Amino acid sequence: GKKEVKSYKMMDDDLLSEILSHLKEDDHLPPLIARATGMRLSEVFNASLEIHDGIYCFSIKPNGEYRGGKTDAGNRLVPIPLKLVDDVLAHQPTWTNNAAFSKRFGKAKAKVINCRQTSFHSLRVSFITYAQRQGYTEQNVAWLVGHESGKGDAMTGQLYFKGYTLQLMQEIIESVPPYVSH
Repeated sequence: GKKEVKSYKMMDDDLLSEILSHLKEDDHLPPLIARATGMRLSEVFNASLEIHDGIYCFSIKPNGEYRGGKTDAGNRLVPIPLKLVDDVLAHQPTWTNNAAFSKRFGKAKAKVINCRQTSFHSLRVSFITYAQRQGYTEQNVAWLVGHESGKGDAMTGQLYFKGYTLQLMQEIIESVPPYVSH
């Protein structure tokens, strides 16, 4: 038999604030990006920065050192939240070691909560939840976070749909209630 699978829990802003209080300020931006975009830790650290249609984006794709997104759908553009653009442009290109960051984040989390279902990935859960609460469809949000299309999609969507506009992706990101430190 299979083990019982437990899903990641959503991370509210109070818990995130407590975790951030145990990290150096230089380590605050990656979780804030994940909270605001739904990106995975490896995506935050390995994305390149590009401008498309006048929108600053994280470009998640394979390169010499990174195999790309978890699936083909994970190779995508993710608009950078407007409130984070300046910080991302200044700091993200200098990040090199997501394994070291992951350990620091895990140690900070352990000082606050002992729960295996709460992790950096919980910020992705939070983003997806907030975006769907704003009224965006599961398909809209799935495209943004790099999930494969659902098996129940109509033939038209499976064969002919080639993605949403960056403007819609930016709209979804900007609709998510911003992180509020406590």
